[in-house]
Amino acid sequence: MSDPSPRAEYLQEIRFAVVMYGGVSLAIYINGIAQELLRMVRSTSTASKDAQGNDVPIASSGLKGTEKVYRRLSCLLSDPQLLRQYRESLETNGADPDQPEVDIVDQRVAEEIINTRFIVDILSGTSAGGINAIYLAKALANDQNLDELKELWVTEGDIGLLINDKQSVAGLHLTNQSPPQSLLNSRRLYFKLLNALHGMEKGRQSKPAFDSPHVDELDLFITTTDIEGLPLPLRLSDTVVYERRHRNVFHFRYGTRAAIGYERNDFLADNDPFLAFAARCTSSFPFAFEPMRLCDIDEVLDRFPAYDNKEKRKDSVKAWTPFFGENVHPLTKKTVDFTQRSFGDGGYLDNKPFTYATEALTRRDAPVPVDRKLIYIEPSPEHPEDEPPRKEKYQALENVKAALLDLPTYETIREDLQRLIERNELLKRVTRITRLIEGDLAKAQKERTTLGEGEWVTLDLADMTKRFGVYYIPYRRLRIASTTDELAKLIARRRGLDDNSAQFTAVRFLIHAWRDAIYPDYKRKPGNQAAQTYSLGKATSEKTPNQFLQDFDFPYWLRRITFARNKVDELYGLIRIPMNNAGDTANISADDLAVLKRLKELEDHPLDYLGLTTAEKRQLQLVLSFLKSELNELYKKIRMGGRRIAGRRNEDRTPDEVEFAKAIESIKLENSDIRDLLGLPKPKDSSPNEPIAATQEEFSRLDDYEGFKRAKQKLFSFDGKATALGESIIKAGDALAKLFFNHVADPAWKNGSALLRPTSPLPKGTGRFASIESESEYVKSVREYLWNYFCHFDDYDQISFPILYGNEVGEADVVEILRISPEDATSLINERSERLKPNGRTKLAGTALHHFGAFLDKVWRQNDILWGRLDGAERLITALLPNYEDTKVREKLINEAHSAIVFEELTPETNEAIGMLLTDALIRISAGDDRKTAVARAIKPVKDEMLRTRLTKIMRAGLEHATLLAFIRSNYEVNRDLDQKLMLRSISRSTQIIGKMFQDMANQHNLEGKRLAWISRLGQVFWGLVEVAVPGSLLNLLFFHWLKILYAFEVFLIVGAILLNADKAVTNFGRVVA
Repeated sequence: MSDPSPRAEYLQEIRFAVVMYGGVSLAIYINGIAQELLRMVRSTSTASKDAQGNDVPIASSGLKGTEKVYRRLSCLLSDPQLLRQYRESLETNGADPDQPEVDIVDQRVAEEIINTRFIVDILSGTSAGGINAIYLAKALANDQNLDELKELWVTEGDIGLLINDKQSVAGLHLTNQSPPQSLLNSRRLYFKLLNALHGMEKGRQSKPAFDSPHVDELDLFITTTDIEGLPLPLRLSDTVVYERRHRNVFHFRYGTRAAIGYERNDFLADNDPFLAFAARCTSSFPFAFEPMRLCDIDEVLDRFPAYDNKEKRKDSVKAWTPFFGENVHPLTKKTVDFTQRSFGDGGYLDNKPFTYATEALTRRDAPVPVDRKLIYIEPSPEHPEDEPPRKEKYQALENVKAALLDLPTYETIREDLQRLIERNELLKRVTRITRLIEGDLAKAQKERTTLGEGEWVTLDLADMTKRFGVYYIPYRRLRIASTTDELAKLIARRRGLDDNSAQFTAVRFLIHAWRDAIYPDYKRKPGNQAAQTYSLGKATSEKTPNQFLQDFDFPYWLRRITFARNKVDELYGLIRIPMNNAGDTANISADDLAVLKRLKELEDHPLDYLGLTTAEKRQLQLVLSFLKSELNELYKKIRMGGRRIAGRRNEDRTPDEVEFAKAIESIKLENSDIRDLLGLPKPKDSSPNEPIAATQEEFSRLDDYEGFKRAKQKLFSFDGKATALGESIIKAGDALAKLFFNHVADPAWKNGSALLRPTSPLPKGTGRFASIESESEYVKSVREYLWNYFCHFDDYDQISFPILYGNEVGEADVVEILRISPEDATSLINERSERLKPNGRTKLAGTALHHFGAFLDKVWRQNDILWGRLDGAERLITALLPNYEDTKVREKLINEAHSAIVFEELTPETNEAIGMLLTDALIRISAGDDRKTAVARAIKPVKDEMLRTRLTKIMRAGLEHATLLAFIRSNYEVNRDLDQKLMLRSISRSTQIIGKMFQDMANQHNLEGKRLAWISRLGQVFWGLVEVAVPGSLLNLLFFHWLKILYAFEVFLIVGAILLNADKAVTNFGRVVA
């Protein structure tokens, strides 16, 4: 029997937004977590497509290490019954030690069907943590690995290689910086960052139109600090003021055409120099690294064969301009030369960049049911709750220190997380209200008369009030106002206008006046026919607000399709009910019971879900997957249609898109028109094409009501005829209505009706499912259930839209917030408990020396990466399986992941060394030594006492067949003894660099440089003392060589004086010298 073919039938996604920040050398710990995030994503990713175009995941045999554990977890999360059975099997296996363990999850994994997908689609990072975010994003977008970054941290995260003297440029063909501008070599760091990015391309080269198997849409935010700051306008009630913007964020994106409407990949090889630039900028820790300018990369790129083409580099710099955001000076209107601007560490002003991640969450939409999680990584958590309240008054120096050093760099995350919690509460409130009124609406809908075909667009606000009541009007008014504003933005953007400009304000006035004239709120009385004959060049009846909404309300259709998708998810949630449940409702949630009740009460095709057979329930789930897939495709089609309308692209345009573009171009809006609309006086001495900027005196005239009146006068004459400007705007509106109908409204209604109307034959699939059987009665029941909601969407939208208006929420799932830190992962070492012990253990070495510790020792860096992976795996599994009843399942999966990580992280050199010691011990045992004596003799050549003790424990554990995890749990802690020789050498080199930096600063500011030169000289003297003290160094050998000659000379003087009975002075001289 052949192995089953892997199939990716994604029925739910678990999406992660990840925030990585700060930590200096603790970023090495973050790297271990980044590796686990990539492994988790890869465990459920696609590997290819089959002949039918369906996604094919990586076969389970192709997974490594913890990837296998995450695949098992995906299977458990896809099938609640499997999870329940596995939970019970762990109890059974533990009860009888003689009974062989039966792992039912392995049987499910062997089926090679992936239903739950893990995705990381939002990353936000700053400082050294931001470096990890950049490389992880590139790996996700291009299906690459993080081996190069791990190697970079282990080999290049060495203080000895980074100190900014001639040793730091050895072998790089870079000139030694003299005088040094930073303690550590900034150019070396950039070179190595770029080299690591370039190395990622060797395994799999990035391609522009590549569809990543890991993610469809990815946002990366990297914070830096624009040290000079760009002046930006701030509009007040009566004037415009300016302030400098120092916070800067580089926003990188990846997206497939299906996900975002066009192909974008900012993580291509051509952008690697800029990605390395962003990584260098965000990690420019003050004094350690100098701020960086884009022009500074030239020296490195000239020596980098892949990027030494200067002409091509000029084109690249132009392509990178959009990454800088606003690149026009608001006062001079000249393009800002960002290549000369200095960017510093992102942690200056934005050390915990949650805002970008939380805002991105509100713009996300999931194609399948989604479980959203926000994870932030904090390698060294603070504990203000443990500190006793201070009673003493702060002294002067303490106050200065707090004001200048401590408080400006202390950034809380409370506000950002509180905003996310409020979003969660808002979603819960809307869901709760909607569920409460569903029964009331069902009754009202049956009593309401049905509108005839085409009747809805003929109703004005008075007609709508009669049919739906006065409480319906606020919803209608809000939709009209919202759509009008969105139209103004669309027109302004198509004309290249800034939303904050005076020109945009004028366009907004015009669009409001046009809407009021062409689509009046109430039907006009006979005799007043102003502006009623402008519709595609033909006389028509007067239009209504309903017609306006049908012609232009694009977000409405996205909300309507999303509402239907959420209802499919609601039905799919019935999978939580056991398949063999035949009527028992004791363990069914209240929400699921409400859905079951509504299914039973369907008018034409009532359904008793609990009465279905297991086979019928599985078939029903397949039908729901088909419907969700088709609704997803429809959603993408409508969203792409909207983007085509809003875009300014020139290629591949349809005739109606060309017509709309010409209509937009025909709108002649001169500066004189804008001044008239804003009520500004004509300029005395300025060019007519000069940008409009209101003064404080004039700004008070920007009243919406007055602007609206002036706009009407611009569009229509006193007899109701359109002016030239009015004609052009009316034609643009008609062209847009036609375009909107063809690309949005018509396909949304026709395709939605064909898919959900129970009396229509089910269409063939356009997504992952080619077709589905639709003759079953329960299939018709599901379609009727969804059709009722789709048809009566307005009744539900009038509840949710006003509540959610102005509050982007994106996916309708509540976001769970979790932290990864050494303290949160407790299965191996509980750091909080260990702190209470006299010699309690801690995991990380990087926490030493104000978080610079891991830069001092390679073993420390390897230790921190190991703990990053161990803690990352534990916290990810806990986040995915948090319930108390799943404790044993969670513990088993964590144990499996930890075992895989430990054996992967043991380097070949470590294995070989331990293997040689074990071999020696085994030979001694076979020769008759007892186990304890054999181990002691084998370990004897090891000089370091602490290392000998730990190796002894490891070897005894290995000889006694105990697990490595047990050793880590009870005994492991990294050796924290530094190599004093290397430490002293680094200090002496650093002292010389600091002295030269101070001397250069003094010279630049006309200070007495000689007063600071002593620091450099002190470093040189210290360096000499260190070299003399270091055994085996050249100076040490010379010193002791001459010292031996001196001693020999002393002995000669003393002995000679005694033998020859010489003068006592000679003897005394020899003794004094000795």
